[in-house]
Amino acid sequence: MALTLAALSGAALAIVSVATLPEPPGSVETKATIEAATEHDEAIFETLRRRAENRGLTLESRLLVGHPAEQIIRLAAETHVDLVVVGHRGRSRIREWIFGSVSRRIVNHAPCSVLVVRSRV
Repeated sequence: MALTLAALSGAALAIVSVATLPEPPGSVETKATIEAATEHDEAIFETLRRRAENRGLTLESRLLVGHPAEQIIRLAAETHVDLVVVGHRGRSRIREWIFGSVSRRIVNHAPCSVLVVRSRV
């Protein structure tokens, strides 16, 4: 969805992934989590970069560390983005009530418009 919107509007495009650290974070666990996230996400980033290039777009990628909603909201505010496109997994209401919803937090607190895209089942 983000690639399509960026291609239609000529917008700059960035993809962000946020690694969540274990609680309490120890130095060994923190390093291992970041390394695993980097390896996993870089493969996805490369696939998306190729798809963006096929549409004449440049895709910037970033791996952040922390709480996903907080990091995305912070980055959106610091970089003055116009739109955040975020996925929604469709968790059960009980699970969402207990753990919260990243997409809901972003919608409620982002300094810009937010488009929530539901995952295809």
